[in-house]
Amino acid sequence: MSLRPEDCTLIRQLEDVLIAELDRQYLDGEIEASSTESAYFDAVDGEINGRPDWFKALSKVMEHYWEEEGR
Repeated sequence: MSLRPEDCTLIRQLEDVLIAELDRQYLDGEIEASSTESAYFDAVDGEINGRPDWFKALSKVMEHYWEEEGR
């Protein structure tokens, strides 16, 4: 399966939604500490330490996708 040019645009938009949701979880204190008792999210470096709520994050991505592409 090869990507179409419009797929790349959508993938970038979905990436932005995911980053925004992870950032929100971090700022709201929703990311659980890791085994080292630390929790952080660095969008610039793409680093996550701790346990984000992946269900919430992927739900946001899919909501945006469905808005763009239809369900």
